[in-house]
Amino acid sequence: MSASGAYKGWDVYESLPDGWKIDNTAGSPLSGYSFCNNGESILNGGKRALVKVHRPEHHHPKYPGVQCPETKKAQPLTKDDRRVMNDAARAKLKENLLKDITVDLMICKIEGWDYRQYIAELHALIDGVHESVHPKQSKLF
Repeated sequence: MSASGAYKGWDVYESLPDGWKIDNTAGSPLSGYSFCNNGESILNGGKRALVKVHRPEHHHPKYPGVQCPETKKAQPLTKDDRRVMNDAARAKLKENLLKDITVDLMICKIEGWDYRQYIAELHALIDGVHESVHPKQSKLF
């Protein structure tokens, strides 16, 4: 059986070639496909490729013949959902930024460096962002 194409250097098969097996040791770089190999180690000349994964629909994976309930399609996110997700992402960003600054300040203290210049640079950076968005408003700080 010949490959039906290639993806980033990997041969791509629509079905598993004879004698080959699914290789789940690494995640696939292509959605809907899994790695497969010819049973030999790649270090010893074995071959590896991508194969399309055919999953039966609406059947329980552990219990063949048992119908699973119809899966619901994901609902689109509402404006409120998107706002909540954005607020959570911003909170996480601020938390990580504060952690990074705290670590840098500890390093300054350990090394005996003056941290005030670094804080002033961060302050100026944030002021610059604010001024680019609201040029006529006064500074927040």
